[in-house]
This record gives sequence, C-alpha cells and structure tokens, in this order.
Amino acid sequence: MSIFIPYLSDDVLRHAAEEFLAKHHSSGTIPVPIEQIVEFQLGIDIIPIPGIHRAYDIVSMSSKDWRQICVDEAVFENFPGRYRFSLAHEVGHRQLHAKIYAQLQFANIAEWKGVICDEVGENDYGKLEFQAYTFAGLVLVPPTPLSERLQAAIALAQSRGLTVKTDSEVARNAIESYLSKEFVVSRDVIRRRLDYDNLWETLR
Repeated sequence: MSIFIPYLSDDVLRHAAEEFLAKHHSSGTIPVPIEQIVEFQLGIDIIPIPGIHRAYDIVSMSSKDWRQICVDEAVFENFPGRYRFSLAHEVGHRQLHAKIYAQLQFANIAEWKGVICDEVGENDYGKLEFQAYTFAGLVLVPPTPLSERLQAAIALAQSRGLTVKTDSEVARNAIESYLSKEFVVSRDVIRRRLDYDNLWETLR
C-alpha cells in the first residue's frame, strides 16, 4: 500500500499554527507552554524512554491513538529546547496528518520505522517531517513575537557595539542566541524561523 502525502502550502501551515495557538494559548505569552498544552489541554501523556534516539534515530514519536508521545529520555532530561520542539513537532503531526496516520498500522517504534520504509517512503516521509517541523517552529516561535523580540535583540546588540547587518556573523550569532533563550528553542530553530519569515531581509 502506498500512502499519498499531500502538499501543504505556506499559508496552510501558518494558518494551522495560528489556529492552534488561538485555541490553546490565547494569552500569547512567550515562551509558549507547549508541555502544559500537550498534557493538560490535549490530554496526551509524555513518556520518556531511554535510548530511542540511539536505537531508532528518532527523538520522539506519537502513539497511533495520539494518547502518548514517547521522547528520548536524555533529551527529556537534558535538552529543554529540543524537548519542547519534539513535543510541538509531534503535535504538528497530530494537527496536520491525523488522516494519514489513521491509514498506517503500527503498535511500537520498530513497527513505525517499518511502516515508514514500506508504505510511506523516504521522500514522502521527508514531506511529512518538513510540514511538522514548520508547524512546530511557527507554534513555538510565532511571527509577531519573533519580530518584536528581534528588534529588542538588535537594540541590545547595538548597545554592546555590534553592527547589525545580515553579513555580520558575530551580531547574527549573538541575536540568535538571545532569541533562543527568549523562546526556549535551539539556535537552529531561531535561524530557520528568521529565514522563513525573511526577517533578516528587512534589515538590508
């Protein structure tokens, strides 16, 4: 059986993230309390499991009935930014791909990996992951707070004598580090979000 993975436009992904935040975090405070949303609003149990990243090359996975999210225990305990993003990523699959998951038969991580190889395929799996990754970034780093806090980070960098231009690697690194702490995500997530919203381009 081959599973069809539809294309989701940028507008669709942005709207899905906006709707999710409007429903589950209308106050708009930063950082977004994704763990509390997952546990108390969505009713999903978070289960730390030792070694799943090493054994299966994944950090997290949702159960087929969406009642549990399994997370690599080391990430759960030691890497808050990656842990938070993993939760938002799994929520992205739940919000965007529930109908697709309903077509798949799996009961554990090993069976899930087999399903991906046999029924989804590498290219379409990449499409699923990109969509969930984009959703997660938009949920944890929403456009308006990102733009506002970018301006604050620029002002802070300038107060410390850094020239803020798109070609200034030192300034850009400092700003990304500042924002990663504000949103409690990795610098890589901040970098992708700034690029996705073309915010560096506005500084030219």
